[in-house]
Amino acid sequence: MKTSKIMLMVAFLTFGTMLLTQAAPDSPVVKIKITEALQNQGLVKAMHAQLSLNDVLRSENNGLCCARVVYNHTVYEIYGTKKQWVAFFLGGDPNSPSIGREVPPEG
Repeated sequence: MKTSKIMLMVAFLTFGTMLLTQAAPDSPVVKIKITEALQNQGLVKAMHAQLSLNDVLRSENNGLCCARVVYNHTVYEIYGTKKQWVAFFLGGDPNSPSIGREVPPEG
């Protein structure tokens, strides 16, 4: 009986801790550009942990791709061009002036 009470308490504590690490339903939504998001290393880590390139590219609308990331109990809605997101995931520099505009073909 004592063991089951202890196990029940551990389960409640674990569940409570999990709830605290997620964003609350009434958390503010902060809309920012991908170039602004890259200034915060913690947010960049959260982006890599929570997003995939395929998911982001599927959200394309009017030339912009948007993704939601939860970081520090805040929901960030991060948007950028397809080229900026590809550069982010493939290790390029989304802040590069060539990202976001067409590069003329060689030849």
